[in-house]
Amino acid sequence: MESQLFGHTRGAFTDARETRAGLIAQASGGTLFLDEVEAMGPRAQVALLRFLQDGEYRPLGGSTVRGANVRVIASSNVSLADLVARGAFRSDLLFRLNVLPLRLPALRDRGTDVVLLARTFLRRFVRHYAQASRVLDDASLEWLQRYEWPGNVRELENLIHRQFLMTDGQEVTLVPSTPDDRDAVRAADDDPVSRGTFAAAKRRAIAEFERRYIVALLERAHGNISLASRMSGKERSRLGKLVKKYGLERELFVEKPSTDR
Repeated sequence: MESQLFGHTRGAFTDARETRAGLIAQASGGTLFLDEVEAMGPRAQVALLRFLQDGEYRPLGGSTVRGANVRVIASSNVSLADLVARGAFRSDLLFRLNVLPLRLPALRDRGTDVVLLARTFLRRFVRHYAQASRVLDDASLEWLQRYEWPGNVRELENLIHRQFLMTDGQEVTLVPSTPDDRDAVRAADDDPVSRGTFAAAKRRAIAEFERRYIVALLERAHGNISLASRMSGKERSRLGKLVKKYGLERELFVEKPSTDR
């Protein structure tokens, strides 16, 4: 990470066959966007903190201190304050980053934005797969605004992608693919008494919550179990057992480079 941020000199480490500028040097006079900053390890956090304090850095293996005029914007899918409380993120780095905070509301709190985004993703897949134009049916447009979207925009994009590939006609219907997903969607409207005894309803509600939480967690962590463990405050081994319990494959959540043009 230090090499990525600050660059390195030739011979600074194994395979460093040439001198390379880092992201900070490339962003000099402009903006450096650090996406999902919570994934940075402790050493990288220290290195970033020092740069933010002084505006100076030294390439890995170099002896000359350099300066850079860079605007730094950092994003996070989780509360950095909660990570600080658990000892998973440096409090001093949070204070340095927290100059002008901006909270982006969850998808479920953005009204009809979900419909605009769904149609945007649908048009993107139409172009990508060179297919005829497709539309979402009326029932799907209504359902989009009722669903809670625990996985936010990424969950929406993946759902549109899946249903697009499984639809032959012009009209795309957004139907959850598994019984567990359908139960989770209907849970808010169901009469809990109709779901059996108190104990049975409680077990089912807990299972539904666990699965939805783990799915959303893996989506935010891009399938990285170690990061997901830190984000959830749950031991890695216990989290792994839950992932296995619900038949979730972490590879399905690993972010792949976009091939959209």
